[in-house]
Amino acid sequence: MNFKAEYIALGILFVAILVCIVLSTRQDVVKNNSNATNVTGLVRAAKQWLDASMRDTNQVAAILHVAYGAAYLHAARSMMSDEDIQMATGIEVEKLVTIFERQEKLVVERLNPQSTRVPPFRPRLNTAPRSTAVRK
Repeated sequence: MNFKAEYIALGILFVAILVCIVLSTRQDVVKNNSNATNVTGLVRAAKQWLDASMRDTNQVAAILHVAYGAAYLHAARSMMSDEDIQMATGIEVEKLVTIFERQEKLVVERLNPQSTRVPPFRPRLNTAPRSTAVRK
């Protein structure tokens, strides 16, 4: 009888371990789906701000809207790679970045016709801040 109880205990332990493994992998799937959902929302918001910037007649509001959209896109790019974002949303991130750069340049030129150069929108991900020390 004692021998049977040991097998039952081992069987229960084995089933408990299997349940833990299945639940842990399920949490990874839910986490990845949640991340994709968040990124999809961020990219949608970035596009909405870009559209608002294109419709604006006030150039100050337009540059503000471009900046908002770029911030949303930057947040999405910091959460997932460009390839993963494209798989989740169906949007090519590099093309969207190019559109943001063009719109930013257009708005700044309208705001200040004498401006000759606008630095492009290229966020630096995972880099340390640059030193502000003066070199001699």
